[in-house]
Parts: sequence; structure tokens; C-alpha cells
Amino acid sequence: MAVPRKSVSVFLSAFIALTLSLALPGVASAHAVKVSSDPAENAVLSGPPVQVSATFNEPLQKRFSAMTVIGPEGKTDQWQSGDPVISGASISVGMKPDAPAGKYTVNYRVISEDGHPVDGSWPFTITGSGTPASAGAPAVSQQPSGTPSSAPAPSANPTDGDLPMWPFVVAVVVSVGAALFWTQRRQS
Repeated sequence: MAVPRKSVSVFLSAFIALTLSLALPGVASAHAVKVSSDPAENAVLSGPPVQVSATFNEPLQKRFSAMTVIGPEGKTDQWQSGDPVISGASISVGMKPDAPAGKYTVNYRVISEDGHPVDGSWPFTITGSGTPASAGAPAVSQQPSGTPSSAPAPSANPTDGDLPMWPFVVAVVVSVGAALFWTQRRQS
């Protein structure tokens, strides 16, 4: 029994479309990457900052985010104030104003737009204590080279929906491919 040529070409076209649609989203949806922080990594500040923040290369989901500021005494010495705030591609959390001098570590865990968790940390040092380094002024930190660094403005296009879109696209493509295959199979 010979298979009609038209059925083979339709099936082949559907298979190629399905394969490309599954392969291309994997290339386009990379995980979020931290592009800047305030204070900057290894910054030396004269007093505690009002807040700490990290900015990523894509918008973040608002659920399941965390940001902590660990002080010189270790894991039980936390200096963040309030809950973390997500605004587009940035996460920030307030810092307690009475933080003592010493080395601090900011830890974060965020969910990127594609649904993958991303975590990391960066250190900074406070040389004085009691007065916020950026009270009444924009958040500016000193990088080790001594050059000022401002935190970039939050993204103007925040993510309103927290669900990634790619699973729905894959489901539609698979459904259409299966329907085409089933229709061609019934005709032969």
C-alpha cells in the first residue's frame, strides 16, 4: 500500500514546524542575569544604605522572591527591613539604619520571566555606622575604583502576569501537529 505523496508532505511540514517551534523558544528564553547592583559589588560605604537592590536583564515574577542582607556576625545577623519589592527587572529591600561597620552580603532569589529560579549574592562593606549613606540623596555607592555608580531606573514594562507563556505555545503547536497528523491518517 503506497502512502499518498500529499500526506507525506503535509506530515513532513507539520513535523518541521513542530521541531522548530520546540527548538527556538529554548534559545530565546535564557535565564535572568544580574546586570547591576546598588551598592555595587565590593563597594565601600561610609554608612548603611537606605536600601539594597539588584537589576536583571529581564522582568522578574513577583512571587517567591527573597532578598536578605547578612551582617558581619553571619547568618543570624540580618539587616534587611521589610519585604523585597519587585519592579520590572529590579528587586530591592530596605536596610536597617543602625547597621554597624563591617562586611555585608546581599543574598537574593528571584524567579525569571521564563519561570526559572535565579539566586546569587554580592558583598559590600560599611566603614561607619548609624547614618544611612544615601539619606536624602539618590542611592549612590562607591565601587572599589572610587567611581560613583547609580542604580538604573526600574523597567517601564513590568510583568503583570506571573505565568510564563512558553508552555501554552508548546501545547498549541503540539495540538495542531497532532490534529494534522490524525486528519491525514484518517484520509489515507
